[in-house]
Amino acid sequence: MTALHFSLLHGFLQNQTSWNSLTEKLRVAFPGATFTPHNLPGHGETAVSSPTALSSTSHLSDAIQWYIAQIQPISPCWAIGYSMGARLVLNTMLSCPDLFLGTVLISVHPGIRTAAERRARIEWEQRLISIARNGGMSDLVEYFEGLPIFESQSKLATSKLQHQQHMRLSHHPEDIANAISLLGLGHSPDTDAALSQCNRPTLLITGERDTKYSQLSAEMSRRSKRIQHHTISGVGHNTVLEAPHQTFAAIAAFITRYRTAQSTGSD
Repeated sequence: MTALHFSLLHGFLQNQTSWNSLTEKLRVAFPGATFTPHNLPGHGETAVSSPTALSSTSHLSDAIQWYIAQIQPISPCWAIGYSMGARLVLNTMLSCPDLFLGTVLISVHPGIRTAAERRARIEWEQRLISIARNGGMSDLVEYFEGLPIFESQSKLATSKLQHQQHMRLSHHPEDIANAISLLGLGHSPDTDAALSQCNRPTLLITGERDTKYSQLSAEMSRRSKRIQHHTISGVGHNTVLEAPHQTFAAIAAFITRYRTAQSTGSD
């Protein structure tokens, strides 16, 4: 079999080092594979120029074009994304499927369906932007870490939580504010209809305790036979952090099954 190329996109307030533990395991499972973790715009050292308007979905189109430029040298590739990064992978894959062999989307949101929910989300994202610009990263991180979606992480080792907090605090508030404008869920399209046209093998991973995203992924998996959903027991939104071995095992098994089916002509 030919060598694999992996592209990895982290979540909000993370950076490319979030994937270190997973890629170490995947290197053993897939000898010769190459791994390219990217810093999302506004994260790490990837700055974002300030968007001119917050009311247009065109900003996501800009992010898709940025991501296409990142992966063209290694395409077709497998892309793995978490949360915000997973949403960018999903939208790029639906726009340009030929760039991908397949995708793994961890805790991905397919996009908001109703106008009322979208308005509420945009208002909340504007609040995040205001906290970042007026209170700095310390206030934003304190607020973000207190969200109910992360409650399942409370029993993780102190060292893990401290490392995660340090990573979140390392960002620049203006870059993060611009990243929210560029990549926020409030301006991401609803992909529900487009999912029926998904023609790349796609694995959706969610934590059992993250009931909202597990329900969303279950619904997404019914849109196409190419989409499968795997739930990891006892954990929440960030399965990479909370259940690293189970997340790796699910990814490795999915890709191995696909490659075996492809090599035997049964795909």
